[in-house]
Amino acid sequence: MSDTAPNTPSVVERTRIVAAGAPVVGIHFLNRTAAFVLGEESVLLVAGKDEEKRLAVHGGGILSSASDGVWVITGGDDGKVFVTGEKGDSKLVAQDAKHRWIDHVATGPDGALAWSAGKSAYAMAGKGEPKTIEVASTVGGLAFAPKGVRLAVAHYNGVSLWFPNSQAAPETLEWKGSHHHVAFSANGQFLVTAMHSSRCCRPVRRMRIRSEGMGYLFRWRDIGRYSQACRRQSGRQWSRAGVSPTTIRSCVERCSICRYWSSAMWW
Repeated sequence: MSDTAPNTPSVVERTRIVAAGAPVVGIHFLNRTAAFVLGEESVLLVAGKDEEKRLAVHGGGILSSASDGVWVITGGDDGKVFVTGEKGDSKLVAQDAKHRWIDHVATGPDGALAWSAGKSAYAMAGKGEPKTIEVASTVGGLAFAPKGVRLAVAHYNGVSLWFPNSQAAPETLEWKGSHHHVAFSANGQFLVTAMHSSRCCRPVRRMRIRSEGMGYLFRWRDIGRYSQACRRQSGRQWSRAGVSPTTIRSCVERCSICRYWSSAMWW
């Protein structure tokens, strides 16, 4: 048996420092190109060892970003929404008529895009025209369902489920409090929101969605505070329920009040 170490490439050998030159507010991959969304104006594309391209996209701060793997969508305090591709091509998608900040953006199936400004949420499917709804308070988060064009809009006291291509009014799922982030499970059966909680004990809620005719049956469940051991166990419970622990963690970790993440109760 040889004592010679296998010639396995090191992660360190394949890592290099990228001088972004500004705070990085988002990172996305477009195939093998890394897109660093910077806090001021620009998107930095890094494709290879020495291939860097800095694109001045917005005329001010970039407040939000998302990606579907083909495009990076960004929203800024200039009231504009842009999409940027891996080759460096940027396109203006929309400009808010009131020059309001674009607080949130999201990507969905088949090239669908969404963004929000104040109490207004907008959705655009493919090359269609943007549709809009007004909610009761400032939009706290956006998320597309995994299938179809259905958008979850988080806001104060709950979430609105909206079909932009339908004339029907959005379905409102009520839970008292301020909902700041929202995410669907991969199978579309669960919806999770992160909340601002003054007690710092139960900052997250989940909802189970089940089709019933033209509407939805739903129940909210608290996601409570757990110890390290309980979190490991709850991760397995979430997996069995069809919700990735990574999905829950990525949502909850952004809560400004509480950093805990764990499972919901059993059904």
